[in-house]
Amino acid sequence: MADNTIEIEAETLEEAREQVKSRIPEGLYLLSERVISDGKPKTARCIADKTGAAFEKAQDGISSDVAVIQKKELTSPAQNVRTVEAFDEQSARTQLESQIGNTAKIKSLRLAMAGKKGFLGIGKKPNQYDAEVCQQAVVEITYKAKAKISATVGGLSSLPAERLIGEYLRHRARQWWAAQPESRTVATCDACGGQPVSRNEGHLVGSSLWCDDCYADKDVEGQLRRDPNAAGFGVPQEAQRWAAAT
Repeated sequence: MADNTIEIEAETLEEAREQVKSRIPEGLYLLSERVISDGKPKTARCIADKTGAAFEKAQDGISSDVAVIQKKELTSPAQNVRTVEAFDEQSARTQLESQIGNTAKIKSLRLAMAGKKGFLGIGKKPNQYDAEVCQQAVVEITYKAKAKISATVGGLSSLPAERLIGEYLRHRARQWWAAQPESRTVATCDACGGQPVSRNEGHLVGSSLWCDDCYADKDVEGQLRRDPNAAGFGVPQEAQRWAAAT
């Protein structure tokens, strides 16, 4: 049987996964999933000379099919004059750039007062420079795309060995339940001795009925990956014969 792809969109990743499970046709199994979008809020931050231009720039990088949650101006545009002391213009510019960061620009820089050369280094004083600094607008847009999953489903023959054995152990559990009186709707997990297992649920490992939580917590699939006979000698062959006959 050829593998099929199911694509689902939902508000959250959990909802998308639940929808994938509900849409898997009978006789097929989830082979893999690829998360196209996790559905979590994301932020776009942009800088421009004016607030409106910064918002437009941020919006341009956001897909039109997302929901905008919040638009926020983090820093308003402004102009101010700063005075710095340095022995030359390049040093003054470097000093200013380290102070204003990457959200402001030096519009102009002029010598306001010449320093003193001194004599043999004694009495030497730096120049004073006045700089016109333009603080750019910094904005932030928080947005959210829907969660999207692409899931591949296929038949038993497409499952990796450890998954196939797991499905076979589920099949054995259903056989075990079929031998129980119809009035019995719940059993106790043999692995933990406390978790209830509903009728037609669980995994039959050897002669023990395991709940799904114990099967996952004890990483049975990982054990089967390392040793295919971890669930019992000959079980891999039984699983393959069951898959071929199903």
